[in-house]
Amino acid sequence: MNYLNDERFAEIFVRSRLSKPLGASRITQELIQKGISSELAKAAIADANADWFELAKQLKESKFGKEASKNFKEKAKQSRYLQYRGFDFEQIKYAVSDSDEL
Repeated sequence: MNYLNDERFAEIFVRSRLSKPLGASRITQELIQKGISSELAKAAIADANADWFELAKQLKESKFGKEASKNFKEKAKQSRYLQYRGFDFEQIKYAVSDSDEL
Protein backbone atom coordinates (compact mmCIF):
# COMPACT_ATOMS: atom_id res chain seq x y z
CA MET A 1 0.00 0.00 0.00
CA ASN A 2 3.14 2.15 0.00
CA TYR A 3 2.98 3.66 3.44
CA LEU A 4 5.80 6.14 3.89
CA ASN A 5 7.89 3.41 5.44
CA ASP A 6 6.39 -0.08 5.38
CA GLU A 7 9.00 -1.42 7.81
CA ARG A 8 8.25 1.26 10.39
CA PHE A 9 4.51 0.83 9.92
CA ALA A 10 4.81 -2.95 10.39
CA GLU A 11 6.93 -2.49 13.52
CA ILE A 12 4.43 -0.09 15.11
CA PHE A 13 1.49 -2.24 14.04
CA VAL A 14 3.03 -5.38 15.59
CA ARG A 15 3.71 -3.52 18.84
CA SER A 16 0.13 -2.27 18.99
CA ARG A 17 -1.26 -5.76 18.37
CA LEU A 18 1.00 -7.30 21.01
CA SER A 19 -0.66 -5.07 23.59
CA LYS A 20 -4.09 -6.58 22.75
CA PRO A 21 -2.58 -9.41 22.82
CA LEU A 22 -2.80 -11.20 19.50
CA GLY A 23 -0.75 -14.12 18.21
CA ALA A 24 1.78 -14.08 15.40
CA SER A 25 -0.46 -15.65 12.74
CA ARG A 26 -3.28 -13.16 13.35
CA ILE A 27 -0.88 -10.20 13.25
CA THR A 28 0.72 -11.50 10.04
CA GLN A 29 -2.70 -11.91 8.46
CA GLU A 30 -3.73 -8.36 9.41
CA LEU A 31 -0.48 -6.89 8.06
CA ILE A 32 -0.95 -8.69 4.74
CA GLN A 33 -4.52 -7.33 4.55
CA LYS A 34 -3.04 -3.85 5.01
CA GLY A 35 -0.78 -4.38 1.99
CA ILE A 36 2.47 -5.31 3.75
CA SER A 37 4.40 -8.16 2.13
CA SER A 38 4.43 -11.46 4.03
CA GLU A 39 8.24 -11.36 4.24
CA LEU A 40 8.17 -7.91 5.83
CA ALA A 41 5.34 -8.96 8.16
CA LYS A 42 7.26 -12.04 9.33
CA ALA A 43 10.41 -9.96 9.83
CA ALA A 44 8.54 -7.41 11.95
CA ILE A 45 7.10 -10.19 14.10
CA ALA A 46 10.53 -11.80 14.51
CA ASP A 47 11.99 -8.42 15.51
CA ALA A 48 9.31 -7.97 18.18
CA ASN A 49 11.01 -10.55 20.43
CA ALA A 50 7.68 -11.40 22.04
CA ASP A 51 7.16 -14.36 24.35
CA TRP A 52 4.13 -15.80 22.54
CA PHE A 53 3.65 -18.52 25.16
CA GLU A 54 3.35 -16.00 28.00
CA LEU A 55 1.11 -13.72 25.91
CA ALA A 56 -1.25 -16.63 25.27
CA LYS A 57 -1.25 -17.50 28.97
CA GLN A 58 -1.92 -13.88 30.00
CA LEU A 59 -4.81 -13.65 27.55
CA LYS A 60 -6.29 -16.94 28.77
CA GLU A 61 -5.99 -15.83 32.40
CA SER A 62 -7.53 -12.41 31.77
CA LYS A 63 -10.47 -13.91 29.87
CA PHE A 64 -11.07 -17.17 31.75
CA GLY A 65 -9.22 -16.83 35.08
CA LYS A 66 -6.01 -18.34 36.41
CA GLU A 67 -7.54 -21.69 37.35
CA ALA A 68 -6.83 -24.41 34.80
CA SER A 69 -10.06 -26.06 33.70
CA LYS A 70 -10.43 -29.82 34.19
CA ASN A 71 -13.53 -29.78 31.98
CA PHE A 72 -12.81 -30.79 28.37
CA LYS A 73 -15.60 -28.60 26.99
CA GLU A 74 -14.23 -25.53 28.79
CA LYS A 75 -10.67 -26.26 27.63
CA ALA A 76 -11.94 -26.58 24.05
CA LYS A 77 -13.69 -23.21 24.35
CA GLN A 78 -10.51 -21.58 25.66
CA SER A 79 -8.44 -23.22 22.92
CA ARG A 80 -10.77 -21.97 20.18
CA TYR A 81 -10.63 -18.46 21.59
CA LEU A 82 -6.82 -18.45 21.64
CA GLN A 83 -6.69 -19.96 18.15
CA TYR A 84 -8.99 -17.19 16.88
CA ARG A 85 -6.61 -14.66 18.44
CA GLY A 86 -3.73 -16.10 16.36
CA PHE A 87 -1.82 -18.38 18.71
CA ASP A 88 -0.46 -21.72 17.53
CA PHE A 89 -1.12 -25.17 19.00
CA GLU A 90 1.95 -25.29 21.26
CA GLN A 91 1.22 -21.84 22.69
CA ILE A 92 -2.43 -22.76 23.30
CA LYS A 93 -1.43 -26.03 24.95
CA TYR A 94 0.92 -24.12 27.25
CA ALA A 95 -1.75 -21.55 28.14
CA VAL A 96 -4.67 -23.89 28.89
CA SER A 97 -2.85 -26.74 30.59
CA ASP A 98 -2.07 -27.01 34.28
CA SER A 99 1.53 -26.09 35.08
CA ASP A 100 2.02 -29.56 36.60
CA GLU A 101 0.72 -31.23 33.42
CA LEU A 102 3.64 -29.88 31.34
